[in-house]
Formats: sequence, C-alpha cells, structure tokens
Amino acid sequence: MAGLFLIFITIAIPVQLDGNWVTLLWTGEAALLFWIGRTNDVPMYERLSFPLMALAFLSLLSDWTSLYDVYQSNIITTTVTPFININFLTSVLFIGAFFFYYTDQ
Repeated sequence: MAGLFLIFITIAIPVQLDGNWVTLLWTGEAALLFWIGRTNDVPMYERLSFPLMALAFLSLLSDWTSLYDVYQSNIITTTVTPFININFLTSVLFIGAFFFYYTDQ
C-alpha cells in the first residue's frame, strides 16, 4: 500500500505543478525516502530514492534549458540574475540533497 501511495504522489506532482516545483518536490521526496530507508533499515525505500533523484535531475536539466534558452547575450533586454533566482535556489537544494546522501552513508 505504501508503494502505491509513493507512485501516485510521484506521478501526481508534475500533473498538478510545473517548473521548479516539480524538481523541488521530487528532490524532497527522494531525500525523505532515503532518510526513511536509512533510519528504519528499509533498503527498499533507499533504493526507490535513487530513480527518483534521477527524475529530479532530468527535471533540473529541463528547468535550466527553459531559463537559459531565452537568454541572448547580444540583446541587452534579456538579462539573467546570476544568484538570486528560483533556478539557483533549486540547484542549491538539489546539491544539498546529494550532500545529504553522501554524509548519511
């Protein structure tokens, strides 16, 4: 039953939300599954977190292409804020989840 719930939530996230929210929620769900798998000694949850992190990475790549495809350096009106934007925050949280994976081993 828990597996069906996790699959439903994973599929429902991109249906209900879009953009960086999908990446953030998939990253959070993967980190939560990894943590539950480690603390409760349930290796199935830990193994389920790895494909979910791969989905989050693909979503992050999609977020990057949607932002940086519209940027053109020869046009002055197209600017990108380098640090204080949602894509930077999403990337930092994604890297933080990988750091959590690394330090919890």
